[in-house]
Amino acid sequence: MTELEKIKQFLNNKPGYKKEGLNRFKKVLIKKGFKINNISDIDLRYLLNPNIKSLISPKRLFFDIETSYNIVRSWRIGYNININHDDIIHERAIICAAWKWEGEDKVHYISWNNGCDKNVVSKLIEVLGQATEVVGHNIERYDTSFILTRAIKHGILALPKYTQTDTLKMAKYKFNFNSNKLDYIANFLGLGTKYKHSGMSMWNKIIDYDLFKTGTKNDRDLALNEMIHYNIIDVTLTEEVYHRLKLYTNPNTHHGVLNDRPKFTCPHDGSTNVQLVKTIVTASGSIKRLMKCNDCGQQFIISNRTYIKYLKN
Repeated sequence: MTELEKIKQFLNNKPGYKKEGLNRFKKVLIKKGFKINNISDIDLRYLLNPNIKSLISPKRLFFDIETSYNIVRSWRIGYNININHDDIIHERAIICAAWKWEGEDKVHYISWNNGCDKNVVSKLIEVLGQATEVVGHNIERYDTSFILTRAIKHGILALPKYTQTDTLKMAKYKFNFNSNKLDYIANFLGLGTKYKHSGMSMWNKIIDYDLFKTGTKNDRDLALNEMIHYNIIDVTLTEEVYHRLKLYTNPNTHHGVLNDRPKFTCPHDGSTNVQLVKTIVTASGSIKRLMKCNDCGQQFIISNRTYIKYLKN
């Protein structure tokens, strides 16, 4: 029996607790010995409100990939060298990938099979398909499009579109950081830094052994473990950066509407525990309302018509 099922049984035996507010109810559960760390507020609200027929918890996925480089023929080196696609000896591929679900501590990972990334791509397409929203740093221009490129290479069918939140775009278009790199932003916000790996030699040891059987398997295994660790740290860091940046930006998915709730609910987690922050009047005379979620801290703007519905509710 899961922890959520235990709580549901507890409420069925003591229905009076359904009158408690969410924060009070959480304190009661902790006092009663329930482990609620990995249970979302949205699920707890569902248990407290018998009028809700169904509820979809937002499945927010954080992910990152590490890829190999192209191996090409080149007559010389330097800047502005033109290399034709006919000179590619071996195409770049995904060496490893890491991902985690919001609200869970475990970070999952997978690595290629002796230079073939079909197993990695297949797993990523499966995981991406389960998410209501995917989050990563520079995923729109690189990670997601590269995964789709490898998917079409292997004949693996993917969804035609993914709802994406790119922390690089959030940083670039909303703020004015000295650098929009994940490492800088995380350090700037006091969240830590990326793992300092051994550099190109890490890639070389993996690629040389898996593709050309040069070097030693021990060196390759050590390098791959280092890359996976680097990959995992990137995912956890991305999640922390996202949760800081999201408070100042508009979400890409309205999880309240996703659960057939009114537009005045929090778009980040669907909470009804929201309040008015201020009224905004545009140059054209339209009235907008800035709202704030008391559960997650997300701020969002709704129309005046939606705000009137909020007051009636």
